[in-house]
Amino acid sequence: MPAVETAENTYSLQIADPVANATLNVANDLGCGFTTPLNVAVTEPGFTFSSNEFEVTGLLLAKEDVRFMNTTAMEFDQAVWDFGDGSALVTVDPETDGMLTVHNFDFPGVFEISLMIFNAQGCSKEIVKTVQIGSGYDVMFPNVFSPNNDGINDYFQGEFTGIASFTFQIYDMWGNLIFTTAHDYNDLPENWGWDGTYTDGKAYENLSFRFIFVGTTGDNQQITETGEATILR
Repeated sequence: MPAVETAENTYSLQIADPVANATLNVANDLGCGFTTPLNVAVTEPGFTFSSNEFEVTGLLLAKEDVRFMNTTAMEFDQAVWDFGDGSALVTVDPETDGMLTVHNFDFPGVFEISLMIFNAQGCSKEIVKTVQIGSGYDVMFPNVFSPNNDGINDYFQGEFTGIASFTFQIYDMWGNLIFTTAHDYNDLPENWGWDGTYTDGKAYENLSFRFIFVGTTGDNQQITETGEATILR
């Protein structure tokens, strides 16, 4: 296949059915050019993980140093880690940085950890493993909220990770249901919680209330969080 000019003085050549090791000859119309080895072979990547807690209990915890050991044979030029938690990619030169990379997860959850290996010419292979940090989920609710329409803390709702769907209910202190809602995480609106009113729109007049959160995790475990909180107006 002939080379294609992609920019001024820049050409691209696609090689069909490449072999692992070859030689690329480049020449212009005057017959001058160069010859370079072309290596598209990439070793199979691999990695293991551990931590101080993991060595004792078999659990990886949030906010602890988790050690990721790149077990790939030393026939690669560069490694890139993606820890699946929204943190920046980590690029590692095995010659200068070594094979051990330490990462700290800020919150529990189930994360897809990716290790991508590159050879000197940019060819790559990737391995992905699922790693559970902590219980695999985390649910947190405040103990107070203030529904005064100032745009700050107007809804009583929690923050969570690792939850695929849930139901959420508010009760008064005598056990009467005031509010209920249910959502899938992928369709979760910004303000999904309770706005401090009864179903008829009247303001809740008491100081305290109870809540029940029943969630389903990504691996189909059911978890329940209950508690009491205070309303301030």
